Amino acid sequence: MSNKLSDAGICQNCKFVSRIVSGKGSIFIQCKQHFSNKKFPKYPRLPVTICSGFIENGKD
Repeated sequence: MSNKLSDAGICQNCKFVSRIVSGKGSIFIQCKQHFSNKKFPKYPRLPVTICSGFIENGKD
């Protein structure tokens, strides 16, 4: 588990990333692609270096 978005690999620049903070303060990186396509893990193993669903933030 990572505690910084910068440790997430390419996820840190992906438009589908969501940073989840638990009640105890743990930080998780969630892939919003998972909700429309189950082939993407909800909480990917980090750092992610290759992802077929990656779209850079600000680009479509």
